[in-house]
Amino acid sequence: MKQLFTYVIIGIAALSITVSSCKKKDIDENDDDTTIQTQQVSDESLFLNESENSLDEVNIAISGSTFGKTRTIAGATIVDSPLIKAVFITYNGLSGDGKRMRVGEVKIQLVTGNNWGEAGAKVRVTYSNLRITNIQTSKSITLNGFHLLTNVTGGRAFVDASVMHTIRGEMQLFFDNAASRNWQIARKRIVNYNNGNYDITISGDTTISGYTNIAVWGTNRNGNDFYTQLAQPIIFNSICLGKPVSGQKVHKKLAREITVTYGVDANGNVVIGTCPYGLKVNWINIRNVNKTVVISY
Repeated sequence: MKQLFTYVIIGIAALSITVSSCKKKDIDENDDDTTIQTQQVSDESLFLNESENSLDEVNIAISGSTFGKTRTIAGATIVDSPLIKAVFITYNGLSGDGKRMRVGEVKIQLVTGNNWGEAGAKVRVTYSNLRITNIQTSKSITLNGFHLLTNVTGGRAFVDASVMHTIRGEMQLFFDNAASRNWQIARKRIVNYNNGNYDITISGDTTISGYTNIAVWGTNRNGNDFYTQLAQPIIFNSICLGKPVSGQKVHKKLAREITVTYGVDANGNVVIGTCPYGLKVNWINIRNVNKTVVISY
C-alpha cells in the first residue's frame, strides 16, 4: 500500500509539472503576439493600398469632363455607357507595374450632378468580385461592396492642380485563408498634381465612440472589432512609386492597441526627403513590454 501511495504521489507531481509546463508554454507563446498584431496591420494596409489604387484608376476612367471620355488602364477593358452616365472597368490582367493580377468588375455611375468635374458631384463605385493577387507573394484580397465618392472642390484628379474627394463605403473583404469581413470606410482624399507628379493625402473623416479621424472600422480576421484612426494623414507620392512616405495610424479598440508609422528606414527611423524603406509597428504586449516590428513596403 505504501508503495502504491508513493507511485500516486509521484504521478501527481509529474502531472503537476506537466500542467505547469503547459501553462508556462501558453503564457510564453501568448507573450509574443507578433503574428496576430502584424496580421491586423497587414490586412488593413493591404485594403487601404488596393482601395487607393482602385480610386486612382476610377479617376483615370472618368477623368473627362463628361461620361464619354475615357483613358486606358493596364490589364482592363473600359466600356463607357453615356446614357446611364456609367463606366464599367473589367479587369483580367496585370497592373501596369506587372506586380498585381486583377480579375473582376468595377462599375462607376454618376448619381448626383451633371458631370464628375463639378463641385458636389457624386459617383457610386461598385465592386463585384474584384480579386487582386500579389504576383510575388501570391497573397490576394477580394472586394465586394461600394464606395460613394463626392467631389468636394470640383475639378479632375491627376488633371487639375488640387482636388478633394470624400469617400463613404461598405465593403465585404475576403483575405487568404479567412472568412469574409464587413468593413466601413470614411476618408477624405486630396490629390495634388503638377507636371506629371502627384501626392495624395488621406485623412480619417468620421468620429466613433469618441475617437476622431476614423477612416476604417469593422471586424478583423480573428473576429475582433477595431477602429483605424489616422492620427496623422497618410501621404503617398509618385516620386516614391505611389508608396506612403509619411503618416501615422492607430488601430483602436483591440486588446492591445497598435500604432503604425509610415515612412521609416530599415531601423524604424522616420526619413525625410528620401524614399522610405517601409513602416514601423508598435504595441505593448501582455507583459507590458514595448514591441516594435519594421516591415518593408
